[in-house]
Amino acid sequence: MKQVIGIFKLVLIYFLATFLTNWISLPVGLIGMVILYLGLSVGVVSLGEIDFISNLSLKHMSFFFIPLAVGIITSLTLIDGIIIELLIIILITTVLVMGVTSKVVDLVLKGSEK
Repeated sequence: MKQVIGIFKLVLIYFLATFLTNWISLPVGLIGMVILYLGLSVGVVSLGEIDFISNLSLKHMSFFFIPLAVGIITSLTLIDGIIIELLIIILITTVLVMGVTSKVVDLVLKGSEK
């Protein structure tokens, strides 16, 4: 029953975030993450309730990228002349994101040690 409540709460958060995009011009996923964070902070949502659906989503994450890969493959003619530039941009931004993430994790870990 706990799993059903967790799924219900996440679906409710999704619909609330979708509704809020009418007034807030941010992506639904970002608004949903903020609502989920607030719900976890206040205690409206517990980790135990969303643990099942979260682990299930993470376990099957690769399936979410199949439509993206198919879309890229079918649009190869559009990006034919700029593939090398795109790969360079992807490489640079990946390294930047990894670097910033590691610095943030270092700061968080140093802050939790105090």
